[in-house]
Amino acid sequence: MKKRSFTARLNNATEGLISIFKDHRNMKLHLLMGVLVFGTGVFLGLDRIELVILIAVIGLILFAEMINSSMEMMIDFYHPDFHPVLKRIKDALAGTVLFMGIVSFAIIYFLFSPYLDPSLQNGFQRLKGAHWPITFLTFSVISAVVIITKTFFKKGTPFRGGIPSGHAAMAFSIWTMVTLMEANPLLSILIFILAVMIAGSRLKEGIHNIWEIILGGFVGFLITLTIFQIFGF
Repeated sequence: MKKRSFTARLNNATEGLISIFKDHRNMKLHLLMGVLVFGTGVFLGLDRIELVILIAVIGLILFAEMINSSMEMMIDFYHPDFHPVLKRIKDALAGTVLFMGIVSFAIIYFLFSPYLDPSLQNGFQRLKGAHWPITFLTFSVISAVVIITKTFFKKGTPFRGGIPSGHAAMAFSIWTMVTLMEANPLLSILIFILAVMIAGSRLKEGIHNIWEIILGGFVGFLITLTIFQIFGF
């Protein structure tokens, strides 16, 4: 067998990692939940050791799901027809992921519980008046909503096509932010024109239809407006 260079092996591993997240809905959902949980830990003020534990827990869940997905692909390739023994194997693999999920939930609960009651209200108070954290939170929520919606309708990919248009959602979210924070009519009009041009480019290239773009713009506007109202802008 011909030896491959480290770069070639690294490229293959990267392609495999991307493909398993791209082709398996459960991996996308687990990754999304992991990001949200880690963001919550940062928001509540967990220390470095606790954040390291949190990252390890999230990584173990993703690792278990990757093994589960890889084994299922191998089973389906060698024996695509139904077989009761293979079904039991798949159920056992899924049970492994469920077990890791239960254990991880318990660990996350014990990590969060000392911070939740005293820090939740203070955390929201700290975020009030801070533009960058609110901007990051808004973009994270919009990205999550767009990816979940695309996954539900099973159309397009997280970054191309599907319902709704993520580009339109982000563009009109930025327009809403600028309008709420700056209160400058001319700047608001210019950003609105830019958002329309971005959304129109997706229509012109045939990536989205008009209704996907309209829905994306509405999602971006509504989520941004809601979050900014919650935090008192």
